[in-house]
Amino acid sequence: GYALYYRVDMIMLHWLREPRDVGLYAAAYRFLDAVILLAASIGGPFYPRLSSMVGRDQQGIRDLLEGTWKPLLALGLPVMLGTFFLAEPLTQVLFGNEFVEAGVVLKVLILGSLPLIWIAIPNHALIAADVVLPLARVYGLSVAVNVLLNIALIPRWGPVGAAVATVACEWLNLALVVRMVRREFGLSLSYEGLWRYILAALAMSVVVWLGRDMSLAVVILLGLVAYAGGLMLLGFLRSPDLLTVRRLLTQ
Repeated sequence: GYALYYRVDMIMLHWLREPRDVGLYAAAYRFLDAVILLAASIGGPFYPRLSSMVGRDQQGIRDLLEGTWKPLLALGLPVMLGTFFLAEPLTQVLFGNEFVEAGVVLKVLILGSLPLIWIAIPNHALIAADVVLPLARVYGLSVAVNVLLNIALIPRWGPVGAAVATVACEWLNLALVVRMVRREFGLSLSYEGLWRYILAALAMSVVVWLGRDMSLAVVILLGLVAYAGGLMLLGFLRSPDLLTVRRLLTQ
């Protein structure tokens, strides 16, 4: 079911459009596959810890979930915005000039990367707490919504329409999973210090946009330096968020 959820767009593109549209969408989706792998590699190591806490340390689970959402935002924002601004050169470099149109698809698809990263650890927390069937219903609902959106959007918009359907479902999944986590663990999210990540991401976006005519490697490096430098100038090294990250890494 999970595999079907992430491949139903390509199946329906094959039915409703031409093979070239499937190829363009598949090329753009390779970047989302990389984000899925990144999210899995981040969330997976937390599962044993979450499993050991279930039934005996609800506060510990709540602290872990509340402590990781801002670091995940700090990781997801540059991935999403950097890929958005560099979508065309990225697809062109990796797949060739004939796939440059996939850049438009990637601009849309990458907007679903942030919920993918955010949802990884809450998913593991719910599975550890044996809230499996409700979680399966969330993804089942998302498949149904995705199919309906694809039927409406693919005939006219092709792979871009399929990308819009995917992004809408990723944000729907996040909203439903956060609701489940709030109910199961009493989660409450703090927004203190969020402005730091937003301003650093905006600075990175400006640098990437201004340097868009440079070589891809140089622009990526400048963007990373701008983001990391922005966080430091805005006091990240003295923030409670950094202490939380250090504590999580040492546990």
